[in-house]
Amino acid sequence: MQPTPTHPAPLRRRIWVLALALLLAPAATAAAATAAATPASTPGSASHFDGLHVHQGDVDARVFLLTQLREELVRDDAGAMVHGAQVRMARPMFVIGAFDDALQVVVHGDLAGKPRLLDAIVRIRGASGWQLTAGQFIAPYTRQFMTPAPKRQFIDFGQVHDRFNLNRRLGLMLDRHFGERLQVQAGVFDSGAANGGVPVEAADHARTPLSVVRLTFTPLGPMAYDQVPGMTPDGGPRDDAFRLALGLGGAFRQLRSANQTISETRGNLELAAAGHGTSLTGEAFVEQQHAPSGADRLAWGAYLQGGHFVLPARLELVARTGLGANDLDAEDAGFYSYEAGANVYLHGHHVRVGLRYRHDHVGDDAAPQVGAAGDRDSATVQLQGWM
Repeated sequence: MQPTPTHPAPLRRRIWVLALALLLAPAATAAAATAAATPASTPGSASHFDGLHVHQGDVDARVFLLTQLREELVRDDAGAMVHGAQVRMARPMFVIGAFDDALQVVVHGDLAGKPRLLDAIVRIRGASGWQLTAGQFIAPYTRQFMTPAPKRQFIDFGQVHDRFNLNRRLGLMLDRHFGERLQVQAGVFDSGAANGGVPVEAADHARTPLSVVRLTFTPLGPMAYDQVPGMTPDGGPRDDAFRLALGLGGAFRQLRSANQTISETRGNLELAAAGHGTSLTGEAFVEQQHAPSGADRLAWGAYLQGGHFVLPARLELVARTGLGANDLDAEDAGFYSYEAGANVYLHGHHVRVGLRYRHDHVGDDAAPQVGAAGDRDSATVQLQGWM
């Protein structure tokens, strides 16, 4: 994401005031509601952890809010410096559940910049470990993207993931758990760009829906989609048992381009391990496009990231590196990145400061799909508030 240009001081002060107001609104609302709360049997409550919560009979309604504000300094390939501040996220989420969440409706949007719809979901859960999801939501292709935004280790996805993830799409998905160690997800999705979400690769004349399958194996027991294992939900220290997740995903679709049908096949492998305040996540991607004319293209990418709490539940050091090629037959289609940073947890995930340095290189033949060609350095500080 490109930072906004440097703003005059008064305007930048207004941006920070607005961002801080968005950040502190959840805490103020929760504190006021908690102070006025009656006993637990009442139908309404609020806390920093559960958002605003209303219960009536067999129906529960919850409201959550995630806000992130960012200050970033960028040096581009020509040596030019750009300094900017932005409200990166202002995301309310509304969740209505009935009959112990056997039926659930989720609406999730982002008010930062141009308002947009992220998720609009109807989910039905069965008693035997299956659930059916319909609407616009995250395609189940990569663990990084399926991890909730406030629980990710880094302040963004990273270069490789941005290139290969399938983003949000309109679709239908069946999710089935077999005990505590195997999860199978299979879905059919719109082949084009996400409707209202972050744009994905061009697919102007999609011929078939996008089919996605994902298997996740957790041999040591369930592993939460949380890249920060060293904390309890309220931000206290935790010494977790070791957990391991192995994933395998695939996707297929056919596209019409230049009067021929192109078959696109994708695959990914993933590994996540965590315990005792240390975590490791890695993924590898491959993408092949086959055309009858013989103009095939093969792309690949992989990244590895990790973190360790040097101060339990308070200070985490993190690092990530990734590399790939947008076309193995192209002369200069390679790309790579490396990052280092620290996370300061003032109140768990709910109040958190992230610091990060990042370097990106993109070859001429990898642009613009991976990013602008050349080298780019950035230093970022981000403040997160989540209720």
